[in-house]
Amino acid sequence: MDFSGKHGPVISQVRQLLQDGQMFEFLCEQSFQTQATEGTVTLPAIAPMIEQVLQSLGRPVSPAEVYQVWTQHCDPDMHHMSLAHFKPFLRSLLEDYVAKAEQREHTESQTFLVTQPLDFTGTGYPDSAGFPARGEKPEPPSRIVTSVELSSPPRSSAPEPSPSSTLEAPEVAKAAEVPHIPSPPAPAPKPSIQACPIPAPETRRRSPPPLAKAEPRVSRDSPSAKPGPKRSLSAKGNTNSGNTPRKASTSPSAAPRSSNKPAPSVQKDSFHDAFFQLSPDLLELLSEEELADGSSAPSSPSIFRSAREALQRMRELCQELGDSCFVDPDFGPTVKDPTGRKSLIPVDAVLPAEAFQQFPGHDQVSWLRAHEVWPKGHHFCGELAEVRPGVFGDAWFLGALCSLSLSEMELFGHPSGYEEPLGVYPRVFWDPEFRRRGLYCFRFSSQGQWSYVVVDDCLPFHRKTSKPLFSYAVGLDTLPHLWIALIEKAFAKLHGAYFSLWLGFVDDALEDLTSWPTEKLQVSKFTKGNDGKRKDPGEFWSTLLEHNASMICLRADAGDGTDKSDMVHVDPQSIHLDAREVGSFCTGIFRNWAYPILCLRACDLGDSDGLDQPPAPPVRFIRLRSFMGGWHGPWGDQDLNWSQAPQELVQELQASVGSSFVPACSLGLKHDGVHQSMLRPLMPLHPVEQAQHDGTFVMRFDDWMMVYSHVLLRHRLPHESGWSHLRLQNSWTRDSCGGTPIPVQQPVLATLETWARNPQCRLVLEADADEVEIFLTLHQADARLKGKSTFPFEDQLRQIFVCVMDGVEGERLSIFDKKRIVRQRNGSSAASLLSRRRSVLLRTRLASPGTYAIIPSIWEPDLPGQVSVPFVLTLHVHCDAEKFLVDAPESEGWELPKCARNGGEILTDRRVSSVDIWEELLTL
Repeated sequence: MDFSGKHGPVISQVRQLLQDGQMFEFLCEQSFQTQATEGTVTLPAIAPMIEQVLQSLGRPVSPAEVYQVWTQHCDPDMHHMSLAHFKPFLRSLLEDYVAKAEQREHTESQTFLVTQPLDFTGTGYPDSAGFPARGEKPEPPSRIVTSVELSSPPRSSAPEPSPSSTLEAPEVAKAAEVPHIPSPPAPAPKPSIQACPIPAPETRRRSPPPLAKAEPRVSRDSPSAKPGPKRSLSAKGNTNSGNTPRKASTSPSAAPRSSNKPAPSVQKDSFHDAFFQLSPDLLELLSEEELADGSSAPSSPSIFRSAREALQRMRELCQELGDSCFVDPDFGPTVKDPTGRKSLIPVDAVLPAEAFQQFPGHDQVSWLRAHEVWPKGHHFCGELAEVRPGVFGDAWFLGALCSLSLSEMELFGHPSGYEEPLGVYPRVFWDPEFRRRGLYCFRFSSQGQWSYVVVDDCLPFHRKTSKPLFSYAVGLDTLPHLWIALIEKAFAKLHGAYFSLWLGFVDDALEDLTSWPTEKLQVSKFTKGNDGKRKDPGEFWSTLLEHNASMICLRADAGDGTDKSDMVHVDPQSIHLDAREVGSFCTGIFRNWAYPILCLRACDLGDSDGLDQPPAPPVRFIRLRSFMGGWHGPWGDQDLNWSQAPQELVQELQASVGSSFVPACSLGLKHDGVHQSMLRPLMPLHPVEQAQHDGTFVMRFDDWMMVYSHVLLRHRLPHESGWSHLRLQNSWTRDSCGGTPIPVQQPVLATLETWARNPQCRLVLEADADEVEIFLTLHQADARLKGKSTFPFEDQLRQIFVCVMDGVEGERLSIFDKKRIVRQRNGSSAASLLSRRRSVLLRTRLASPGTYAIIPSIWEPDLPGQVSVPFVLTLHVHCDAEKFLVDAPESEGWELPKCARNGGEILTDRRVSSVDIWEELLTL
């Protein structure tokens, strides 16, 4: 049966086929066997047939519509079809074809052979689930999922899709009481779109049954019952017409888009009170950051490089908006993208099918404000709220963000509002007039440079169920908290789309949120020696106690493939459980999720028996903060050990986080198969009377080492603690790329001589101390910002390496000599890992006085033609400002430096003295 022609097969013949049970069964089996692999068919195999059938009706078809048809019949868990799924799917598809084809006139008919399998070839459908392949332009949205703008004349003779109001299924009944589409005026002699009103999509398709629980949020007078752009049920077009779609902004001075409904009032909270305690001269007190060069200018008019510039623009927006709500012109639905697809899914990147398992399709998304969906209310931020991840696969970012909630300074900035750190949500943007209009600004770091991202508070919800697709939090009063959702949206906007955040590294997210370096320790290196035997855990215990840094642990793996659980499973004998436990033990700890370490304590439990027995050694405990799940093993919340634990143990494990409130944690609200009653005493980080859980759990250190795989050391290096900061830029080119001649992999491409072509800079230390600690980070371009690839971005990243060698002031090193690499007292070398990551970190100590050469490199010794690989080198030196200088010659390509301290950048000369930097900074 061939649907590839202009009109498809004759309707009567398709109807005859559906009535002939034996022939239909034969056709199903033949078509299924043609495309089945191991007894199932997948979307890439079946999509061409769906596309041909729909296109034969004489209209364009979008990949999203194909994906929607697929999801109605495929196995929801495995995302494929067996023959049992395929038969009702094919029957439904052909019945729908007959019903719709009867509505149009046929100008020609086609003959077909009913014994011929369906034709699946010739469409080139992408391998990704319903989305364009790399390099292809997405098809225009199908007319079946949009309605036509009726309030203004068409721009051309061809009908143009428009984001007019599309009511959700629960609201169709109530919309019937209100005229959804106004009666058009008398048509002109020339055909007009106004003369052919198109009903809302839900009235043209088989509408799903209404959801009773969603009905109360729509009333007769609600803006959601009036025509308006698809973005929201509250007609957020612009200030002129309720159903005129907004246009994308093309310049910073573009007029803001606003909703017709007045902005709601903002409930007075701690943010409201804190803002009015700030200085009225806040704008003048903020430092003015400068761009490093024109190439690093923001890609969007609503992304800024300084807090001062962002604040000025937001104040202007408030005046331009009047009493209306702000609608982001750069992120969300637009005239050309009425469903906001480009803000949900990267245009160029091809994501695997598993990324979309919980995503309903971009045409099933409604962009709404929180008060339109949650009539009982919501909070921006409150104390103790459990995290609810969304569908975009960004747990790596959420874990890092929640970890910052233990530090109010890092999340919300210094109380002054203008001193560093400004935080992820700086206090200068807490103005109630901003929040009332849905206007927010958040701050992120990239290669040591800050970006300030302005967004509105319209968020993606499932159109039919009103379920949030984004991440958020739920408080003790069961009301939603939006701070996570809005920060996630701003981070997605910075990277182009929500699904651009699919998978990542927690340490990368920590650096993006704070700009501080994050060091990663692998637990297995401290638990097993080179001979495979287990090491004494006391060595690792001492190592963690020595680090003066915030510590976060996680289990970074994809599981053993034996189960589909997101939780870590271990051998019960490895954590000394009862011998009756068989198989793997579910720990309750989520994979790839960040768990901050609150304290490490060695406690005497008094387990010695009798006076003649030597005292038992202290038991090492570790207390962790939980945002997802909790420990189910020994000394877990329900473990009987707590019924016999001495009171001294509880006192020892008390921890203080130094914040006035703690907004994110796990409250035991999730149903994970464990009874929620606690035998462990509550040990709150901050007193909250109604809390039934403190959001933490306790483990024995030996058990902890069996569950977690990595520890992240998050170093804060502020100027007030004696740290100085430099930021240098350069590029590897054909003439300045020499490779890395170290035998960590074969074959080694570089030679000892070619290595000398790499850019070199010199660090001269003149400190009084014997040793000076430095953190050196080498950054390459962030592939996630390019939007052309998916995690882990191996096709966009190069293997990078940096080392520090003994040098001579004013002279270049002419050959690679591994003996010149600086060695520390413990035997470790001043060289980073060779890694295909966006950045590598080197932490070392250098003797003072001394002169050192810093050499960054990539693995390849040669680059073709005009290829240039830019990089940024950030240097943190624990040294008095006047005791060091950096020599970075312009002749070697160094673009000098915009020296950064806490986000402020100052132009300097070729030979950089840090005392000059601070003198210039003090003049700001």
